[in-house]
Amino acid sequence: MVKQQEFTKVKEQFQQILEIESDNLLAREKIEEINAVTKREVLNRSLNIDSESNSHFTRKRLIVFPTILPVIGVVALIIIAVIGIMIYQWSTPCPKGEQKGENFKCTNSP
Repeated sequence: MVKQQEFTKVKEQFQQILEIESDNLLAREKIEEINAVTKREVLNRSLNIDSESNSHFTRKRLIVFPTILPVIGVVALIIIAVIGIMIYQWSTPCPKGEQKGENFKCTNSP
């Protein structure tokens, strides 16, 4: 805010110079520079406000994902292991004289 007030005062002084000398290129350039700087500061300020208003969502997301991802990974590994064991038991042939029974286990059949 202090910078913006200083820019406003300086800009007014350059505008007074232009009222006296309308063809003063230096005064015109300085006014354009001040306008560019103030626009940049307003934009930066609005971006900071936007990022601060959304920061609690970002923080929650950063906290939730690191704790959920390992759990999801472990559950996925368990599911893959169980399916692998079932496929192995189903696809493994029984020795002669035995047949697949319950739970895909080989048993002697009468």
